[in-house]
Amino acid sequence: MTEQPFCPLYKEAVEAEPWKQIDKANRGLLFDKFSSAWGNNRGKYEFDKGVEKDKEDAGEWLRKMTKPLNESTQLEDALLRRRQFVAAMGGEILCVKSTSRFVTGMGREHPSENGFAWHHTLGVPYLPGSSVKGILRSWHREDMGELKGKVWEEVGQTKEIFGCQETVGEFIFLDMLPVAPPKLVVDVMTPHYGPYYEKGEIPGDWHSPVPIKFLTVEKDQEWHLAILPRAGGNGQDRQKLKELCEQLYEALDYSGAGAKTAVGYGRMVSNRELPAKWEADDQKKLEEQRVYQRKQELLKQEQELLRQEQELLKGMTPLNRQLYDLEKNSTSQEAYVTWLQELNNGSLRDSIPEDRINIALRIKAEMQEKGKWKTRTSKKNPMKDKNHQKTLDVMKILEGYEG
Repeated sequence: MTEQPFCPLYKEAVEAEPWKQIDKANRGLLFDKFSSAWGNNRGKYEFDKGVEKDKEDAGEWLRKMTKPLNESTQLEDALLRRRQFVAAMGGEILCVKSTSRFVTGMGREHPSENGFAWHHTLGVPYLPGSSVKGILRSWHREDMGELKGKVWEEVGQTKEIFGCQETVGEFIFLDMLPVAPPKLVVDVMTPHYGPYYEKGEIPGDWHSPVPIKFLTVEKDQEWHLAILPRAGGNGQDRQKLKELCEQLYEALDYSGAGAKTAVGYGRMVSNRELPAKWEADDQKKLEEQRVYQRKQELLKQEQELLRQEQELLKGMTPLNRQLYDLEKNSTSQEAYVTWLQELNNGSLRDSIPEDRINIALRIKAEMQEKGKWKTRTSKKNPMKDKNHQKTLDVMKILEGYEG
């Protein structure tokens, strides 16, 4: 029996071909779990080196990842919730713009040799909050620390701000997220001394350079950051928080963010106008949300009233249903006035005597409750006393029944 080479992907994943719907799928999930470029090369599966592929072009699959990210509202909604959370916690929002390409998570294992960091739920490139904290802490250490030998040691407030083995830091650093789905591109690096790094051979110009392609975020992308005080901590000093934000701006400008910053990647400059714009936009969105929620509450109340009305109508007699409809449609006057008018000259005029008596009794009870029942009048012209006239009309209907 011939042994079949092992394919790294599940059969169901290969048959489903999720990478063909890359514009709708979570890009990070596809990149990390569904690499589609495995090919059988002489009985062994290799990534992007199948018999039908150019063996030197290991970036073919990476180029699939550079298709425009889906312009959904998921990222926009997530950033709005985060800004609301930061505001509630008394934190500060920052925004930076990349002036060079940005790469993150290259150290993660991946068949293409270089990994990439994707936000688990949003499916966009990001920099973890721990890395943001590390950037600022390194800048703090070099700018304010003491050089002892070849090692920078932290002094002053650095340990209080960032924490150490003895204490928790005063501030929390959130992930750096793109403001909008960023543009992705394939970049290339060309190590000239592969045998030296891999086998320890003598480095020399006779070694052949081997291009290695990797995924990056194009420059001129805007990024969202945030710092907030730890609940119950000592980081409630607004001035200290604002100073920390300014220092983070300087650190990102000075050292950059992500991987390969030593060769110019990840350079960031501050974009201070956006946070102010976000604040104004968020207030508008919050007001829209409040209006929408109020409308939903009113709709629920209307639905509940309608349900109650339907339950009430189920147990009504035909006469009570007729009186209820007249009352509901009587918007300009009291219901008992409408009932009396209908008894005298309207839809209730030809009711059977028993129903006329019942209606008259209800009118009398309503008028007595509202203080409108007047069997006598002090006016010289009784015809001008409307309540007295209505009382006489009802009494006429009830003659003989109450007598």
